This record gives sequence, C-alpha cells and structure tokens, in this order.
Amino acid sequence: MVWSILMPGMGHLYLKRIPTGFFLLLCWIVCTYFSNFLPALHLTLLGRLSEGTEILNPQWALFMPSLYGFAVYESYSLAIEYNKLFKTEQSEYLRKNYQNLHLKLLEDKRG
Repeated sequence: MVWSILMPGMGHLYLKRIPTGFFLLLCWIVCTYFSNFLPALHLTLLGRLSEGTEILNPQWALFMPSLYGFAVYESYSLAIEYNKLFKTEQSEYLRKNYQNLHLKLLEDKRG
C-alpha cells in the first residue's frame, strides 16, 4: 500500500501484478501530463494560486483521485489476500511434512 501511496501502480508491481501495475502507472502518468498537474502544483507552492488553477485542466485532473484511490485500495486488499493465501499454504505444508514426524527423544540421564 505504501508503494501505491507514493506512486499509483507501484504497489501492484511490488505484488507482482505486472500488467495491472503498468496500466495504472501509465494511466497516472497520462493524467498527470494532460492535466498539467505538476506545473500547477509548482505555481501553487510558489504562492501563485490563481495562475496554478488557470493552467490546471479539470477534465483530466478529475481522473486522478479515482486512480489514486483505486490503486491504494486494491494493492492493500491484494496484499491482505496474498498473506491469507500464504498462511493457508504454509499451514498445509507444515501439517503434511511435519505433523506425523516420529522422533525418539533421549531420556534425561541426570538421575
């Protein structure tokens, strides 16, 4: 989830969901470019808010919150599901390979 917070799509790449990750990353880059988000952010941080809102293209900027929210939520839910799957597979593996292990224990010879 942290990778998706930093850059949408990176969390999916971390979870090895390569096509989805690259698609989200590409969509984020396209929306950022066509909305003029970075120049608008730069002007806003310089204190020229009216100029920043002038150059921002709202038709493209309105896609960004939904892309961001989707990337963060889905990477979080996928990580949770992968952790559940790993825990199930690990318990089955341990039960299959180590549950019926017969060991001869040495008796305590201290007296």
